[in-house]
Amino acid sequence: MSDEGKNRYNAVQGVEHRLRSQGKWRKKGDRITQEKACREIGITTRQYRKWKAIISLMESCSLETIYSALEDKRYAPNKITPAQEMRIREYARAYPEKSFREIAIDLEGEVGKRLHHSTVSRVMKNDS
Repeated sequence: MSDEGKNRYNAVQGVEHRLRSQGKWRKKGDRITQEKACREIGITTRQYRKWKAIISLMESCSLETIYSALEDKRYAPNKITPAQEMRIREYARAYPEKSFREIAIDLEGEVGKRLHHSTVSRVMKNDS
């Protein structure tokens, strides 16, 4: 395993450290912004937010698991897995009278993340 995941993790930690250490107690003009902190570390704010989302979702996992998720360029925290898609299809077939919104609300706890009704709609349109 390469050190890329560890480097990304450390970059996020570095940005957060700068934001905490130089943040709110300074007067308004001297505050460091997320953009400035990212620039100092050498990453974009988009990279920071994506990597931070991955770390936040995997807080209870080991560091090695987090590092491997950060290395995976295909990892997207908002995507649903094939198993979750299958569960949406099964539920929609079992309750055809329910709307996409109702299905999304009913399955949120089961899927383990917030489901948007458009996701349910997309899954069902692909099923047809």
